[in-house]
Amino acid sequence: MAQRLMTAAEYITWTDICCQAINVLLIAKGDEDTPASAAGYAADLRDAITALDQPDEADITIDLLGTVQAMVEAMTLESSVSQLFSAWNSAITRHLAGDVNDLLNGDPRVHYLWRQAGNLSMDAENVFPPVTILGTYVVSGAGAGTLTKVNNGTTGTNYAGAALEVKVINQQLGASEIVMTVNGTNFSGGALSKTATIESGAAMDSVHDVGVSTDWFKTITTVTITGGTAGDDLQIQTKVDRTLA
Repeated sequence: MAQRLMTAAEYITWTDICCQAINVLLIAKGDEDTPASAAGYAADLRDAITALDQPDEADITIDLLGTVQAMVEAMTLESSVSQLFSAWNSAITRHLAGDVNDLLNGDPRVHYLWRQAGNLSMDAENVFPPVTILGTYVVSGAGAGTLTKVNNGTTGTNYAGAALEVKVINQQLGASEIVMTVNGTNFSGGALSKTATIESGAAMDSVHDVGVSTDWFKTITTVTITGGTAGDDLQIQTKVDRTLA
């Protein structure tokens, strides 16, 4: 009897489990400015070595500093975590019905942590992005305001598009409801234009959907509004497909 092949749904479920481990590992690795992280301790060791300042300690400093600095840098690289998953990744791909990127074909999509520190070669169209700010919008008066793009208004080269939401920032929304129209493109470059409604007096940090969950924006290009009060501050950001259990 021929051995059955793994499905896209199984691949997604299993890689999400791997991503839970990746998340723990990346937090533990930290960066050199994060106390009690692996990189933080490595940086402490480097700093202790650089503190050697006696004439007979110079050779010790020269001999050890390069290796400990390499340790600090290795601790901060997400790619170093992927080595722990490379054998499993190779094994699972042998049990799929073809190349994993062709199998997923943009939907379903793997968790962004799998692209960051699991399978670094995943095609961008098969990876949903983390929460990414694409732009801010400051209302100058009813129906008017200024869009300032962040990250060039795109989800970046490593990720596909995503559903968007508008977040009220800095203060409660004013007395006038805002209907925001977000214009942009999907992953294939096709035009998208969807709206979000932010009710009057919406609380600071409240979020409001742009279109529906399957309206995936790769970039935003322009924004228009109706309503609004001068001083209203809004942030346009991506939503993740799903969170880890």
